[in-house]
Amino acid sequence: MNSSATSGSICVGIEHPDIRFFTKASSSLATLKVEVLYLDGAGNTQSLTIGNVAGNTSWAPSVQMPIVANLLPLLPGSHTPVEFRLTATSGSWNVDDFYVDPYSRW
Repeated sequence: MNSSATSGSICVGIEHPDIRFFTKASSSLATLKVEVLYLDGAGNTQSLTIGNVAGNTSWAPSVQMPIVANLLPLLPGSHTPVEFRLTATSGSWNVDDFYVDPYSRW
């Protein structure tokens, strides 16, 4: 419990609105917190919870989760680096096929 995994850095902009992934939990009572990590104007790493996933003991897609930090660079073509942290707040989890969706076609 409270184990976490953090993705590598990826640059996102307003054309990258959402993330989605597949999960499988050890129990239907398990929960997974999803955060985006980004740099603020002073260069400090900040975190923002963008979603929570309820347990499913079979592989299932997550709901679309707005990245939110993708709005920091307001001009099309501008990007900001972000990372994603997944924390098992209860139970154990498997995660696969983590996508940053450039077209929002889930």
